[in-house]
Amino acid sequence: MVCVANGLDRKKLELKLQAMSHRWYVTGYTDVLYGQYCPPNSAPEGDVFYFDYGVVAFWGCTKAAEQDVLRGVVTDCRIQALARTVWWWWWLHYNTYL
Repeated sequence: MVCVANGLDRKKLELKLQAMSHRWYVTGYTDVLYGQYCPPNSAPEGDVFYFDYGVVAFWGCTKAAEQDVLRGVVTDCRIQALARTVWWWWWLHYNTYL
């Protein structure tokens, strides 16, 4: 997960993702957009959650996919963008061990 701004412009983000519909499969919910990341000429490889409050969460994405989303999609849709040096990053790892 990464916090990139105080918020995301949902309308702008939705329009941008719709324009890239050949690469993105998106579903909208009350406070989040969910989409599958699909590299060019490839099958979907991960899930992306775009929260209205400026957080983008990745599941099953490579670092390259995360950078592609952040630079290619999210950058223009930030409201009160945080400087790159201020971005908050969290890495969560799921395992079956208790």
